[in-house]
Amino acid sequence: MGESVTKTTGGPHRTFGLFFPCPAGPYLGPLAAAVTLQLEHKGYQVVRYPVPAAGTEDSTEAGSWPSQIGLDYLDGIIAVQQTASGQQADTWAATGKPLVAISGEQTGPNRYALKPDSTSGIARMVAHLAKHGRRRIAFAGQTGQFGTQERYEAYKEALAQLGLPPTPFIPLGTGGTQPGGQTVLAQLLSTSNPPDAVVADSDTDAVLIAQQLQAAGYRIPSDIAATGYGNTAAAASYNPPLSTIDPNYTQIGKLAADIILAAAAGRPAPSPQIPPATLVLRASLPARHPGRHRPGPRRRHQPSQP
Repeated sequence: MGESVTKTTGGPHRTFGLFFPCPAGPYLGPLAAAVTLQLEHKGYQVVRYPVPAAGTEDSTEAGSWPSQIGLDYLDGIIAVQQTASGQQADTWAATGKPLVAISGEQTGPNRYALKPDSTSGIARMVAHLAKHGRRRIAFAGQTGQFGTQERYEAYKEALAQLGLPPTPFIPLGTGGTQPGGQTVLAQLLSTSNPPDAVVADSDTDAVLIAQQLQAAGYRIPSDIAATGYGNTAAAASYNPPLSTIDPNYTQIGKLAADIILAAAAGRPAPSPQIPPATLVLRASLPARHPGRHRPGPRRRHQPSQP
């Protein structure tokens, strides 16, 4: 267990900078919050620096650091995604202070890289759906969201290993309001073999998809199963509660805090071994009757008029 030091009892006073993309979105926001919580719980000060992202499609180019951030006062930096790379990281490395990159690449002395598990949970969720008879499993997500393409590739690979065909990607814009996503979903639902499950790229997307399905008269999960990613309160409180994938942000935040505290104190840092994502199975998944569900046209009901 890591040491617990308060800032008022004469213990070591350290201040760490947390750099994260702005806007943070449904993944990086909770991840940054987990890091902050872990360090502040141990009695250290965290200065949060939102960094404008340099792109929208899983950007790998870092945005610019704020011009006056007081780097000399920081004992270490935790950078989420690619908010510290290239010349910025090299400049910081020259100080001899540690840099921990979450979902970013770093090599060299006092640099540590943590890569959250974004794919194995998707593969296990697809396998779970197939085990319980679902054969037309769709994938929905925001095209510009962090990690979406990586998770979509994991979805396609999992289907291929099961001998199942992928369905067209259901694109959603920010907030799920992009007409293209609704159009693709409507097209999938109007076919003779509509999807019998939808794997959404976030809990936010899962809620939006579930709302659209229910508005079209589909029952979850008896007609179509729906799952999310992130293990947020929005998924847990939906009716029915939505199954999801827990990326274990709390454990990632604790590991990042332990690494930077050890490195800042000159101690050997723990291994940057990220815990695998876990499935959170709820009522939006089918009952345990393998092979009994047969995809086909669903009975549709006209949504009630306000």
